[in-house]
Amino acid sequence: MGENLTAENPPRGAKDGVRRLGQVPGLDGVRGIAVLSVVIYHFVYKSGAGGAPALIPNTPFAISLRSGIVGGWLGVDIFFVLSGFLITAILLDEQGLKGKIRFGAFYMRRALRLLPALYALLAIYAVYSLTTGLPYYPWWQSSLGIIFYYTNWLGIYNPAGLARGTGIFWSLAVEEQFYLIWPVTLFLFFGINRRARVVIPGIIAMILFIAVRRALMVDSVGWVSLLSRTDTRIDSLLVGALFAQLWVRNLTPRRGLRVASTIAVGVVAFSIMIGKVGDSRWYAYGLTVIAVLVAIGILGIVEGVWENGGIFGARPLRLLGRVSYGLYIWHTMVIDTVTRYGSTWGWGTRLVVSVAATATVVWLSWTFIETPALRLKRRWEVRGIGPSPAVGEIDLAVTGHPRALSPETN
Repeated sequence: MGENLTAENPPRGAKDGVRRLGQVPGLDGVRGIAVLSVVIYHFVYKSGAGGAPALIPNTPFAISLRSGIVGGWLGVDIFFVLSGFLITAILLDEQGLKGKIRFGAFYMRRALRLLPALYALLAIYAVYSLTTGLPYYPWWQSSLGIIFYYTNWLGIYNPAGLARGTGIFWSLAVEEQFYLIWPVTLFLFFGINRRARVVIPGIIAMILFIAVRRALMVDSVGWVSLLSRTDTRIDSLLVGALFAQLWVRNLTPRRGLRVASTIAVGVVAFSIMIGKVGDSRWYAYGLTVIAVLVAIGILGIVEGVWENGGIFGARPLRLLGRVSYGLYIWHTMVIDTVTRYGSTWGWGTRLVVSVAATATVVWLSWTFIETPALRLKRRWEVRGIGPSPAVGEIDLAVTGHPRALSPETN
């Protein structure tokens, strides 16, 4: 499948008037940067399991590395915005082309993208827990939270029920809870057949409501809760959905977009370097601002303002983007296992083993679990919508072609 295809305008006189995503390799690069930010953040900040030493102790190397990735946790917000953008564009495309949205097919695609690798992880985690004497209570509580996508609420109301290495599933929980209601909500109130002058203000109003409500909660609710609650985080997903509506309806300005998107990318990159997770300013207004900046950057990519996607088209980043789902769900468990059993090793050895083990597990997951599931997923794809949705992210539907890009990824 060609890698030089970009976003398409609707043909002149097209009945549905919907712009469609073609191959946009730069979006895989966005995923790559997002997951790399999160993984490096966890590698350099994560404490050891069960009292074991941290993966990387407070050496000069670690201190200098940490100083450049303070806001690595913001990679999750990049995923949120990208996911909201892509899935909204896909749903609008399907509705414009077919006149309806096949909800059953939508959820089947998501299940085939997410569940095979997730259930494999849970099976291995169960064997590991039972054979190594990990406490039973957090193990089964965490497993239920992962299976039914409520880890974010578990971490808020019953943190003792979170086993080490499972806290990262809060973001997948937020996304899946959002997508339980968004396709139907979009179809009923924000579909392609609705007027833009009603749809756009409606989505903006929801974003502002969530952002203002979160800001009012800053002094009374801890940052952990504000970070992971569904009702305080879905503004980022809605920002992605808003920009998808604007783009699909051909309402996005092109003049000055290159400059605007370049500045937006620069500010996001700087925020990843300096953004402390506990800083209340992020929850008062910063997260929504970051979401808008990420969306502007995504808009620049799909509009082709940078040749070949710029840095986002770099092959290593695109490769990371394709396997980012597996990388995201596996890396913290690898870290905790290494710190648990490698407490007497030097930190350099722990780091090398962690990186090698993570890469191996991700490759095995992609090759033997995710790729076969993606091929099976083709049965539920919507025929006639651009190129087949392809691969990779922190979660969403994809097909099995290792070089294709999925409009429906995260």
